[in-house]
Amino acid sequence: MKLLKVCTLLVASAVFCLASPIFVTFDNGGSYTNGSVYVGPYNLTLGVNPNTSPLFAPCFSDNLEVNGGETWYATEEGLTSYPWPSTPVFNDLKQIAWLDSNFPDTTEGSINPATVVPIQQAIWDLGNQISGTTQQYTDPATELWLSLALLNYGAGSTAFYNQFILLVPDQPTGSPYPILDAGATGPEPQFFIFEIVPEPLTFFLCGSGLLLLGLTKKLVKS
Repeated sequence: MKLLKVCTLLVASAVFCLASPIFVTFDNGGSYTNGSVYVGPYNLTLGVNPNTSPLFAPCFSDNLEVNGGETWYATEEGLTSYPWPSTPVFNDLKQIAWLDSNFPDTTEGSINPATVVPIQQAIWDLGNQISGTTQQYTDPATELWLSLALLNYGAGSTAFYNQFILLVPDQPTGSPYPILDAGATGPEPQFFIFEIVPEPLTFFLCGSGLLLLGLTKKLVKS
């Protein structure tokens, strides 16, 4: 009986340890530029499985340079659950999430770069605001998207913002920097944001974890 309790605890722990740092690969910077830098849609792969579906996500800064093939570890932080340092930062992040929700869907066919460029630049300007640096993009299209984000983000529900995850660079034990490959051009990789797309495996793992914890509780009582 004691062995069964221990095994159940170990399996339950393994299920819930899936939130540990995840391996991130920056595949490429997308197809569109603003004339000087790529604006996406940025192509990432999460995990080490080469068959993993690519993730398209905007980044927070054009001051942190990453190149195709670079890898690092990151933790997935919920936009509404992470203890952000201040309300203004949280509000800026919600505006970034609102902008991300309006980012062109790469699965819908051709993308209009006239939409991709100003949305990513608006996200960069908000990222600069969070980090305390100066806004860089003041063209009318970017200013329009910044105004729309400020006007509309407050109408988003908690359920809406619960869908957003930030990939926050994490420093593995024994590594001086999160970026792992020798081609890194700086000490910090990018911060990215994306919307959650629940998959059957996710529901199975969550359900399995809850079931195992319930079974463990019963076994401990017995």
